[in-house]
Amino acid sequence: MNGRITQTVAWLSLLILACSGVACRQASALAGELDVPTTTVKQADVQLKILTTGALRSKESRVIPAPAIAGGTLQIVKLARFGVQVHKGEVVLEFDPSQQEYNLAQNRSDLLQAEQEIAKAKADAAVQTAEDQTALLKAKFAVRRAELEVSKNELVSKIDAQKNVLALDEAKRALAQLQQDIRSHSASNKAALAISEEKRHKAHLAMDQAEENIKKMRITAPIDGLVV
Repeated sequence: MNGRITQTVAWLSLLILACSGVACRQASALAGELDVPTTTVKQADVQLKILTTGALRSKESRVIPAPAIAGGTLQIVKLARFGVQVHKGEVVLEFDPSQQEYNLAQNRSDLLQAEQEIAKAKADAAVQTAEDQTALLKAKFAVRRAELEVSKNELVSKIDAQKNVLALDEAKRALAQLQQDIRSHSASNKAALAISEEKRHKAHLAMDQAEENIKKMRITAPIDGLVV
């Protein structure tokens, strides 16, 4: 039964092909008898539109992170719309810089105060140094005068000689104490100046950081493309 069906299908196929060949020859003969319009074939591009679904992937993409700002919050004031085309360098995201601007103003005030403290510390140190030098000269002169009085002990009474020795000892102790005080004043003045200079240095760094943070509030596109 299967063999007869296969043979029948084969004969039908041959019949269709034969009929098709006859139809082609008849059409060719008819075209020869009729005046059929003709034209010259030219090579050209053919545009094919295919409607389908899929996913588009770009060959290059960049992720734009939020700036790393220590302390405070970030509030968006400008954001590029989804799908908008941007060029490299255009602002696509902007945060409110008011907090950073306040920090900059505060740090600038701290810097000014530190500079004033430095100027005052230097002026106070200069005055202290001048006073110490004057006191040191007086103390050395007192020691020298006491030494001269002691050198006359052979010519004076025993009691006066003893007084001269005591006066010399007292003058030397005063000189030693003054020299110690001068060293203490110098160390104290240097420490006060160092503290003010460190305060100025920190204010400078804070100002630079605040200025850098203000720049980070405006984020630009690193490449040409679409915002997604």
